Parts: sequence; structure tokens; C-alpha cells
Amino acid sequence: MDHNKMSAIREYLSTIFPNCDLREQGKDWVDCLSAINFMIESLYTEVEKHTDRNESVPISTDWSIRSGEDEDEVPSQWFQEVRNSVIRESENYEQNASVNSEGTDNTAIIPDELVYLGDPSRNIQIPYSVLKVAKDQLLPYVSAKYVILHLFPEEILIKSNVYGNMECGLFALDSNRIGALKEFLKNNYPEHDLEETGCGWKVCVTAINSSLQTLRQSPRN
Repeated sequence: MDHNKMSAIREYLSTIFPNCDLREQGKDWVDCLSAINFMIESLYTEVEKHTDRNESVPISTDWSIRSGEDEDEVPSQWFQEVRNSVIRESENYEQNASVNSEGTDNTAIIPDELVYLGDPSRNIQIPYSVLKVAKDQLLPYVSAKYVILHLFPEEILIKSNVYGNMECGLFALDSNRIGALKEFLKNNYPEHDLEETGCGWKVCVTAINSSLQTLRQSPRN
């Protein structure tokens, strides 16, 4: 995009949000760029979607947000590709992603052992190997996308976004699990504004919804 126009946007935002780090390399400006890029990516996928689209997509009235009950079900190749793309995205950053690692003593933890995500009182558990990869991501929105793709089964994710959109036939993801994810992110990325209305959390929501939209573009038969 035109550098002059992007600079004008950044200067305008700096006057409106003086408490945010909107310098050229500032974390809040990086979040803004991420949100812009995800919006553009969504526009691209929406255009592709309309070129070959079946308008009659049924929405089950007895759809359930329960997850983790079909552990024997093998994720589709497309689902695995979307998961892998998140890791490839994180590897594109020049900085070492391990800067966010908390150095937790993991000598007694096996990769597939279940650990709590967020407040243990929520009783949300994920494999330790997933949590470790999520902790090592440089930016919270990459971590959020990675966790979401392991926190819910594929058949739920393709019918949902974070807060739901009934006009589009999309259900909201389980609020308890989303709350656990947000608590994990706040603990792992204390320098980002990950409160419910914070710009950092909004970028995470946009990133998650973009990944779920990509899932819905699967070349299903």
C-alpha cells in the first residue's frame, strides 16, 4: 500500500490514541497492520467464495458446542493444512519466537498430557504440546489461532466464529473456552491489551475468525 497514506493513518491514530504505542515499530501499530492484513485476506477469500458457492448451506437446529467428545475422529487434510499454516506464519518473523517462553519446568510433563488452559476452575484442558507451541509464539493473535484450532473439533469450527453471526448462519464458540483462551493470552502476553474491549484482543478475534473463514473454503465434495 502507499507508504504516504499508511503514514497518514498512523499519524492520525497517534493523535486519537496517545496512550498506544503507534510508532513505526510499536506493538500497537503492528497490531493495527495485522488487523488490516486480515481484513484484506478476508476480502480475498470472500471473492473466491462467491465464484463457486452453494447458497443452500443447512444449519442444524440441534447443533452442539460440545467438543473433545470425538477424539477418534481424524481431522481432514484441509484442517491439518490450516493448522500448519499458522506455524509457518509464525516462522516468518525474524525474531526468535522463544522470547515469550516462560521457561516452565517441563521435565515431568509428557507431550500428550492434558494441562489446564486459563483458570483451572473453568476445567478446560489441552495437550501440553499444544500449550507449549502456543506459548512460544511471538504475537498473541498467532497463539490464539493455534490454540483455537486445537480447542474445538473441525465440524464445530466450520460453523462458527468467536461471537457468532446468525445472519451468516454462524454460531458462537463456547464462551467458557474463549474465556480460558483469553486468560491464557493475558498471562502470556502482559504487554498487550487483551481485555474484552482491548485492541489486542480484537486483533485476536479477527485473526481467529479469518482462520475459521479459511476452513470454510475447504474443497469439500
